[in-house]
Amino acid sequence: MRRRNTIIFILAISLITLVGCAKVNKDTTVQDNQWKDLNRKVVELYQGGKHKDAVIYANEALKLAKETYGENDSKTAISYSNVGELNRLLQNNDEAEKNLKKAIKIDEKISGKDSLPVAKDLNNLAVLYRGKGDFNRAEPLLNRALAIRKAKLGENNPEVAVSLNNLAIFYRAKGELLKAEPLLNEALAIREKALGKEHADVAISLNNIAELYKAEKKYPESEAMYKKSIAVFEKALGKNHPNVAVVMRNLSSLYTEMGKKDEAKKMDQTALAILSQKKQG
Repeated sequence: MRRRNTIIFILAISLITLVGCAKVNKDTTVQDNQWKDLNRKVVELYQGGKHKDAVIYANEALKLAKETYGENDSKTAISYSNVGELNRLLQNNDEAEKNLKKAIKIDEKISGKDSLPVAKDLNNLAVLYRGKGDFNRAEPLLNRALAIRKAKLGENNPEVAVSLNNLAIFYRAKGELLKAEPLLNEALAIREKALGKEHADVAISLNNIAELYKAEKKYPESEAMYKKSIAVFEKALGKNHPNVAVVMRNLSSLYTEMGKKDEAKKMDQTALAILSQKKQG
């Protein structure tokens, strides 16, 4: 059976862009700049789908953060989170869990248990547990992250959409499709309103709704959502981005289920060509 490749928006990496707001100690200005440069490289590689390369720079940033700022600093927490998240993407689950738990511990200590950095960390750890099938540990973390974001940011913030999206995917993984659908639709509505209909996060929501429709055997609706997702990803990220290939493979899987073997083969070949091009690059 073809493996489903539902895309999940990862918030940890994007938070690197916030470090410019932090207070800078004149004695550590050089190290600050080095740390930011490393993180910019992490973001660049992550966005390009080069996770193996990204985790190398993320580990360098973590080492520098611990040496420069100490263990209990927001930059160190961000670095732990990024290392954990990249290891999750690489399926190094033990390493991912260890680093994500360290990020939670630091952020709870310096920012409070109901802070936005903690919500981000909880979300990412929950996604790891969900991927392992550990639903009992994942669900309370997802609900806690959602509650924190709604309280801090309001109902219509894109970060709330991230939590809604991941909670919906959790319910779908458990087979509770009726719980998942309204959450995915709410996440899509928030993203379209806050980010615009041609944003990559909107494409993520479209893909995940398509995946749900496929599970519900609503094939025409699923096909339409996949095609919309591909179009938005191509416009937002370029036609050769790995996320485009992921959705194409999901659509290929749908065509296989529908008995459209020629369409499935063509879509899969296009996706593999994109992924092969990225590996060569």
